[in-house]
Amino acid sequence: AVTIGTDMLELDCHITKDEQVVVSHDENLKRSTGVNVNISDLKYCELPPYLGKLDVSFQKACQCEGKDNRIPLLKEVFEAFPNTPINIDIKVNNNLLIKKVSELVKQYRREHITVWGNASYEIVEKCYKENSDIPILFSLQRVLLILGLFFTGLLPFVPIREQFFEIPMPSIILKLKEPHTMSRSQKFLIWLSDM
Repeated sequence: AVTIGTDMLELDCHITKDEQVVVSHDENLKRSTGVNVNISDLKYCELPPYLGKLDVSFQKACQCEGKDNRIPLLKEVFEAFPNTPINIDIKVNNNLLIKKVSELVKQYRREHITVWGNASYEIVEKCYKENSDIPILFSLQRVLLILGLFFTGLLPFVPIREQFFEIPMPSIILKLKEPHTMSRSQKFLIWLSDM
């Protein structure tokens, strides 16, 4: 992604039994490694390698493959891309994970090019309390609140501490589902919400 000019990497983090922060979308590794085990139940050295080919979840009939099948550590990503902005999704409500991610961001002096959080309001609050120098993103609850405040005209009167507003484009749902299984009204609502 970086070689073709992406503006920001988005990645998900979990923590191993020996307190290593790893980059993985799923806590359970069945889909990506073929082994039905949770990251938090294993030491880093015990993690199974990724499968040779992985389905791309947001694009049908598309797979990715690579030669390095190791699950990467967050610090390795920071070292490989020292100047690339990174959006970190704290995938589980785990105080130690939040603390360790904060420590790594500080260690690599990335506060100015890192944003973190989750769709969960509780996780975003914990991130902010752990390190308010790292910008936070809007939780789903706060996204809905902001939209409500916007449409009622009250938004200018409410303080906002989040710095990043991210919501998936609803049309992505059309790519993931079989279009023929959706009603015209569902398709219309998705199209309308993308505008």
